[in-house]
Amino acid sequence: MADVAPNFARTFGVSALYLTTPFVLPDEEQEVVVGKARGQLLLGAFLKDDEVAFALRYGCDALEDRMEEVEVQVDDLRRRSCLARPQD
Repeated sequence: MADVAPNFARTFGVSALYLTTPFVLPDEEQEVVVGKARGQLLLGAFLKDDEVAFALRYGCDALEDRMEEVEVQVDDLRRRSCLARPQD
């Protein structure tokens, strides 16, 4: 991310763009039809350094499970890492 958009990465503290199927939507709502073309929706989430390291070590399914568990708001560019300790 820092190589592609260094100011963006620095401003929001992100290091990667993660694309996946929308784990927050039911399967039947993940298909897009435009005319005769059919496609699959993708969810994009900017990841923090520790989330990237976690995904590399434990796998993307484990990262997605954690994101669901803590109800990550992927549209919040200033969000805390899903691995951060909860604030009191």
